[in-house]
Amino acid sequence: MANDLANLPVLPEEPASEDRLDSWKEIAAYLKHSERTVRRWQDEGLPIHRHPHKKRAGVYAYKPELDAWWNDGHARLAEIEPAQVARPRPWPLWLAAAGLALFLAVTGVYLARSRIWPRARPASGKIMFAVLPFENLSGKPEQEYFSDGLTEEMISRLGQLEPQRLGVIARTSVIQYKGTKKRIDQIGKELGVDYILEGTVRHAGDRVRVSAQLIQVRDQTHIWAKNYERELRDILTLQEQVAQAIASEVEIKLDPEGQARLANARVDPEAYEAYLKGRFFFNKRTPDGMRNAVKQFNQAVALDRGFALAYAGLADAHSLLHYYYFRPRMDAIADQKAAALKAVALDDSAAETHTTLAQTFVDEWSWSEAEREFQRAIGINPNYSLAHLWYSWFLQYQSRLAEAASEAQRALELDPLGVVSIANLGYIYAERRQFDQAIVQLQKSSELNPDYADPHLELANVFFLNHQYPQGFAELRKAADLSGQKRFASCVQVAMRADSRTSFQKSMEELAGCRVRASKSELLSSYDTAVEYAFAENPEKAFEWLEKAYHDHDDWLSYLAVDPALERLHNEPRFQDLLRRIGLPPEVSR
Repeated sequence: MANDLANLPVLPEEPASEDRLDSWKEIAAYLKHSERTVRRWQDEGLPIHRHPHKKRAGVYAYKPELDAWWNDGHARLAEIEPAQVARPRPWPLWLAAAGLALFLAVTGVYLARSRIWPRARPASGKIMFAVLPFENLSGKPEQEYFSDGLTEEMISRLGQLEPQRLGVIARTSVIQYKGTKKRIDQIGKELGVDYILEGTVRHAGDRVRVSAQLIQVRDQTHIWAKNYERELRDILTLQEQVAQAIASEVEIKLDPEGQARLANARVDPEAYEAYLKGRFFFNKRTPDGMRNAVKQFNQAVALDRGFALAYAGLADAHSLLHYYYFRPRMDAIADQKAAALKAVALDDSAAETHTTLAQTFVDEWSWSEAEREFQRAIGINPNYSLAHLWYSWFLQYQSRLAEAASEAQRALELDPLGVVSIANLGYIYAERRQFDQAIVQLQKSSELNPDYADPHLELANVFFLNHQYPQGFAELRKAADLSGQKRFASCVQVAMRADSRTSFQKSMEELAGCRVRASKSELLSSYDTAVEYAFAENPEKAFEWLEKAYHDHDDWLSYLAVDPALERLHNEPRFQDLLRRIGLPPEVSR
């Protein structure tokens, strides 16, 4: 299915049906009340229609009929307690008095949590939002790229509102709720948010129909809902209108710079579709996914030379191609830098473009330029979790572990279920030699996504350092399998017999030699070979492969100063010389 995305069929245009609501959920959203309340209003003559031969839930309604009913004296229902609607028998006087006292107490608590007396904010002091994955109503599974893309774009738009007062949960956390049956209050608790935006989208031809509703988590109240229909070229304006409507509900204002940037924004429809397909493939994190992402991003910029985010996506895809050894590093870096510089030149006011350029400088070992760009990105949009995550990695490379932990915590606040953000704290624990805590954190990440290779690789090294050799080899085998390194996975299988320090050293020596042979047919890390020789307590071979990693400009060499697996080499003049050549500090600040 994924490979067919480049040639998606155009859906036929359907007659507009904006006045019709096709479920209790849509009716409740339109009336801005809970489903339970609206269902109860059937007894008050709520004008609903039932589908023939369908169950009780199969209902629909028309907006003009609802409006007429509401304005014909039924607006009072919004102020009536459920018990009053049911017209109960009068209470005894003593019970009424007790009930009044309870009502006043509960009302006091409610007011204390309302806008009149603002409720306590989370540790950051911010209002927290989550955008649940938009539901694809096209009936076509191959259109998932569009609904997923719109979700990601709305997260970006909301993150630009007033970052000092509002935090927005990252895509990697909310995407896990796609198709979920969980209740809003449960999702809100798991993500730690105050408000949730949910909606549906239908993309047909050059038209887009979006229904969105804002829900307050604490009482699951629908406080705002609206339907939109626009041409695809006006999709950015539609996103901004939704963001502005939400801002007015929670008393947040878009800063003047962001408002000016997004006002009347338009994009080439075909370029935008190619961009969303690129993001869809990029998020797969597979070799084919990355290559298809590059293809789609290239198509997007060919159609619209001014599309800054498409250039940023192209740079990110090239970066991951070499990070995961899907492509030779130096070949990819040239394309990565060209795209990143173009992105910033086209839009200097977007956090995404500066974050992309920052990572490009990291990959070049241009450290001061990288930090400047990370700080610029976070200054523009403190809600951009990827900027905090990648900046945390940069700070680890620079041996500034306390600062790295602070950025890692911020990334995790914005991305509480993100496997990379969770694993990142595990890396920092390991760099601080807190191996037991590192194991717990890395296992959390691998449990959330067993198919993500990096936590398994780091777990392997931590287990080795903690003298838990069988567990370490088991994790190393998982990492090799998930990375598609079939020959190296066979090498690990042979080495797994080690169960003591002596046999471990011998096994690691054999493993390193086997990796060298496997690297003739697979793109493998020279740095990892050096680590294996370090575990084998063979410093000469370790330095030989560290020099090879330096010549290859290996991504993992950035961790040289803080990697606990290389601690035995730290006092060697050759090690300090290598740090100097890379531009890394000689001492670690914990």
